[in-house]
Amino acid sequence: MSRPHRYRRQAIATAAASALLVVFGATPAMAQSATSLAPLLPAENGTPNGGYIVVLKDQPLTGGAANDPVVAAEQAGGREVHPYATVLNGFSAKLDADALESVRANPNVEYVQADAVVQAVEPTVTVGGATTQPNPPSWGLDRVDQQNLPLDQEFSYDTDGTGTTVFVLDSGIRTTHDDFGTRAQWAYNAVNDGNSPGDCHGHGTHVSGTVGGATYGVAKDVQIRDVRVLNCSNGGTNADLIEGMDWVATNAPPRSVANLSLQNYGVVVNTAAQNMIDAGVLAVFAAGNNNSDACGNNPRSPDGIVVGATTITDSRWSSSNYGSCIDVFAPGNSITSAGNSSDSAVASGWSGTSMAAPHVTGWVARYLETNPSATMAQAKAALLSAATSNVLTGIGTGSPNLLLYADPGSTVTDTIAPSTPGTPVASGVTATSATLTWTASTDNVGVVGYEIERATGGGGFAPAGTSATNSFPATGLTPGTSYQFRVRAEDAAGNLSPFSSAVTVNTPSGAGTCQVSYAINSGGSTFTSNIVITNTGTSTINGWTLAFTLPSGHSFGSGWSATYGTSGQDVTATSLTWNSTLLPQGTANIGFNGTGSGTAEPTAFTLNGTPCTVV
Repeated sequence: MSRPHRYRRQAIATAAASALLVVFGATPAMAQSATSLAPLLPAENGTPNGGYIVVLKDQPLTGGAANDPVVAAEQAGGREVHPYATVLNGFSAKLDADALESVRANPNVEYVQADAVVQAVEPTVTVGGATTQPNPPSWGLDRVDQQNLPLDQEFSYDTDGTGTTVFVLDSGIRTTHDDFGTRAQWAYNAVNDGNSPGDCHGHGTHVSGTVGGATYGVAKDVQIRDVRVLNCSNGGTNADLIEGMDWVATNAPPRSVANLSLQNYGVVVNTAAQNMIDAGVLAVFAAGNNNSDACGNNPRSPDGIVVGATTITDSRWSSSNYGSCIDVFAPGNSITSAGNSSDSAVASGWSGTSMAAPHVTGWVARYLETNPSATMAQAKAALLSAATSNVLTGIGTGSPNLLLYADPGSTVTDTIAPSTPGTPVASGVTATSATLTWTASTDNVGVVGYEIERATGGGGFAPAGTSATNSFPATGLTPGTSYQFRVRAEDAAGNLSPFSSAVTVNTPSGAGTCQVSYAINSGGSTFTSNIVITNTGTSTINGWTLAFTLPSGHSFGSGWSATYGTSGQDVTATSLTWNSTLLPQGTANIGFNGTGSGTAEPTAFTLNGTPCTVV
């Protein structure tokens, strides 16, 4: 995702590590005028820590380098100034009152939000449960490889995530745990508290075990990376979460997935999460543990995968969020995984959507193993297509009745085609182009794109292009021609909808037919050219541009009766107000002076893109 102005942060000499992100924000107000201060948004759901997240306008610097907000913040006494590189156009800093006012007065600042220490969602732990269990040690693994109860005490799989990387944004990872072998590595620490690498809480290690532990994991050969964004109390700040996502977006290799088993609120972190996805990192989000509408929990993105939690009896876990922002449910109650107290520790009885999300993350990693070029949309559509439907109870209003099914070897095939798109509507029709839009199709899993076909005159339809959205620019059309366009939708399984009804597009004649007379008078090293343009068509031309290429050795000097433009030997002459209208058989007389010897003439002319006859 490109940005008009972006700051690169200083590299921190640490290796990357999986970490759980917790961030919140608020909807920014309108940017300040030239004489006012940028809006200051309060901290939400946490304890203010004297830090601020400064969001910049997406435009070149106003006032040049002298008004660089990062430099201004440092000069005003700001501490711990940290520019973001990819997921957010801005930076974080500790600012006193004077420095804060100076930053808010900078014309390049869109808004400022107070940072805060926020608490991660603590898992509910069932005390007294077994610390060791038969294979598989977690009922979650036993459940996701079959579509119906009862459990069969087996976890079957035919892929293991080889060649893929999962970034766990969490409290850290005990990377030396036996269950990870040599596959877990520390990558980045956004919490600079001296406790990294490692996991001084346990949440991140438990999550990572479910993602890719050899014993507890869904994807048993995936590479796991520790991006630490939470402290030893499982809390963190908005700035640290954004910093972690920023590092992942900037450094992740192809075939990467981010697991965000987090809960809190904020538009700023949602923007960063979406930008991370746009940078090519697939993302899985915990739905939150408030027994409320998941649409109120952040971070999340409508493009990512939001996961609710279920119990061993296929009911929604009582504290799991629910609603239309949930994409799929996965086991999340009383889950056993790797512990952080030793290299062989087991952590049993943990419950939460934090435990459900890594089941899905492991599935996505396995999908990328066999579909290495898959996009976020394609992976999500495949996941939902494979999910087991209508086996859950108590899912909550608006929730999808879908349970993760993590056995690609026997994945249910999606055979339901998308609905028929609406009839295209043409707008912005010119002699050579038009824009088509249509009502989007719906699908049981999701539409991934559209195929557009075109028929010229009374001919048959042929492919004209594809689009990922319900809009298509039709270009390269011929003036004065009748076309028909139709579209159909495609889902991730390759199911195609019926074609829409066709729309007829009649391109205007443009320049109609035209004739050009070119006369040159040479005087040694200079020449004068007189051009007569004739509209030989039957339609009036309102506004025209004549284009031609000068012969080698000739250079344009100055002209009359038109506005001229040059690029090398190429010349354009655009009508003025008084001669812009050419009636049928009407003429326009223009000309120019130039340098060069000889009487060679241009060999071709176009008027409004249409070739003219040269006489």
